[in-house]
Amino acid sequence: MRFQNIREKALPERSGYILYLVMSLLLVWAIMSFSLSTFKSGSVSLLTRTSMQSRLTCAASGGMNEIWAMARQEANDKSGKSNPLHFYSLLNAVFDQNENEIPPKKTFVSEKFFDSNDLPFANVMAGEISGNDIRVKGHCRLFFTKLIRKSPQSFSGHIEVIVQAVSKSDSREFIEIKERRDFKIIDTRDLLDRYALYVKDYGFDYNKIRQKLVIEGLGPKVRSSVYLGSRYAPNYPAFKNLAEPAPIYFDFNFKDDKVLLSALLNNNSAVIPQGGQEIPSSNPKVRTGSSGNIFWSIPIPLRFKPIFDRGSFTDSDFYTVKALQDGYYKTFVETSQKAGGEEHSLAGLILEDWKNCGGNYADSQVFKMVVTTSVDSWGYLYAYTDAQSLWNGDLWSDFAKTFQFTGLNEYIKFMKNYHPDKMISGSMPQIFGPERNKPVTLEGNVFFRFFKIAFFDEFDAVITLAGESKKLGMPAIPLHFQDPADNSSNFLNKEVRIHGIEKQLMSREVDEIPVNSLFSAGVSSYPEGVASPDNVFLTLSTDVISYKYKNSQDFFADNTMLLANGEKRLKVDGVTFIEKGNLDLSGYSSFSGQGLIWIGFRGDIYLGDLAKSKPSDILKLWAQDGSFIIKSDKPDVKISASLLALTYFSDPLRTKSSLGNRGKLIANKHGIEITGNLAVDYLFTADKNYGIPEGKKLVIKHDPFLFSPVYPKWTTLGPVRTIYSVNADSENRFFK
Repeated sequence: MRFQNIREKALPERSGYILYLVMSLLLVWAIMSFSLSTFKSGSVSLLTRTSMQSRLTCAASGGMNEIWAMARQEANDKSGKSNPLHFYSLLNAVFDQNENEIPPKKTFVSEKFFDSNDLPFANVMAGEISGNDIRVKGHCRLFFTKLIRKSPQSFSGHIEVIVQAVSKSDSREFIEIKERRDFKIIDTRDLLDRYALYVKDYGFDYNKIRQKLVIEGLGPKVRSSVYLGSRYAPNYPAFKNLAEPAPIYFDFNFKDDKVLLSALLNNNSAVIPQGGQEIPSSNPKVRTGSSGNIFWSIPIPLRFKPIFDRGSFTDSDFYTVKALQDGYYKTFVETSQKAGGEEHSLAGLILEDWKNCGGNYADSQVFKMVVTTSVDSWGYLYAYTDAQSLWNGDLWSDFAKTFQFTGLNEYIKFMKNYHPDKMISGSMPQIFGPERNKPVTLEGNVFFRFFKIAFFDEFDAVITLAGESKKLGMPAIPLHFQDPADNSSNFLNKEVRIHGIEKQLMSREVDEIPVNSLFSAGVSSYPEGVASPDNVFLTLSTDVISYKYKNSQDFFADNTMLLANGEKRLKVDGVTFIEKGNLDLSGYSSFSGQGLIWIGFRGDIYLGDLAKSKPSDILKLWAQDGSFIIKSDKPDVKISASLLALTYFSDPLRTKSSLGNRGKLIANKHGIEITGNLAVDYLFTADKNYGIPEGKKLVIKHDPFLFSPVYPKWTTLGPVRTIYSVNADSENRFFK
């Protein structure tokens, strides 16, 4: 009973507890339900926002890529010159500014806005990924911050691009990306561009006949230049105590170079008067023998007596002339001896005079009369010919063996020690083109060489002795070449005004007419505006370098394009520096772009056929401490490039005069045609192992696009971004 009472008493209390428990559970459930609902709603909202930001970022990235692609495409596209908002115009605007508005005095800034219509690809993509709810626009600024080359001007700086992607339905949904990349705009022109050929060292092969050098300049209206230096000239006696660089001589060949003959005769340094085509000797065999073997002759014999008077000669100057002595002895002494000269007869008087002089012609009165008669009767004749007409190797031509023309028969023997190069009978390089119709400005001490043959013509005269007339028939007397360095003057090398450019009676080499005087004022020892031609290099600094590589393998990895036909094309973009090692371009058939590849320490460049992809492409190759080596299976190669092998020494311990340190073009038994130009320390063509084969040529065609580029300024954009940032705060934008 008591238990029942207790139970009845406890029931109301438990019922309240249960109600409390149930209500608590309901409250927990309600709280959980509310929390779950709120969490789900937040998650969905967050997911929605995250998805939108991803779409905005993707759209902005697309706009960024489109702007950079546009910048790379337009930076070097000259067709945008007339559009001020084209990247070509934006980049080149710096060159039109006042010097106070550009570096180094002031940073120059140009800018461009990109509306959604200017970024069609990015906006199409944005519409596709957002249901046409995203709009993309952008803005860029070009900052020119540094002058990296004074002349011609070149600049470096950076391009800052900002792209905004905004939701059309909610402007607070916003993403903005900022990128910055460096750029360099370089004027690729250089002093060496005006040269078809630039050679610093003395050359030995210019007159080679079987390995011909051919220069095709831009003429006639535009003049290419050629510089031939004389650095490290051999220690010949002919070069001792020279105030100017050692002279270089071109053998004029009047048959091969007949187109130049008029220009030679009317040159701007020493004009040669009008002449004939055969020597007007009284001997018909001499006239016939000279025809076709000379290119100019005195038109009529010159009377020697006026020359004798002008030169203050005396009869005694001619007493030692062996031809006079022989003529006197045969005509007078031998004839009198055969007549058995009786006393008081003419023959007796002649023999008495011969006996009294004791064999000393200067003491013979009869001989003196012969000399006086000869001076009054001589006709002086001279003509010009070339080395090829006189000798070949060690053999004199039949023309040169003709007695009247033997005045040069001691020339080769003398030159063997005095100037060995002049022993070679050669033919000048085709420096004015294969048709000799493209004038160039030739700089350096370069002169023509041809030859004067001179003689006194034979004559007949009557001499009166002891009241009797005696017929005197004097043979021709060749006037022999004399040592130019011999200070002992005689009638042959004594200076006297004769005729035209001639100031000496003797036969001689004519080597005082500058080759440059054919089409210009005259000799130009040094390049225009250059104090030391040996120190001419590309005017570059490391500031203009756009790309640096340790070796050629890394360079090729970034700059090789494989064409559809399997051939390889080289990409050229601004100034590229390869620290060391060889660069083998023999496997590349072409290149595209504009710029310079600069090989640093001890590296050669190997070349085969190499063509442009379009005419305005320009490739300059500089082997700073190496040479160009031809490597090809073909017998002839064609290279479209500017080849520069000018050794630059920064190490004072290395000797410049060492042959191994001199930049060269090594033909390796190939014929070579270069469309561009060539600048080397040392040029050779005739070498059995490494030169040009007999019958082949080194042809250098000066590229007009190198001389005067269609687009001399080239822009390179940095391959990596230097700043990258993303902003989602629409209230604090990078650009408003």
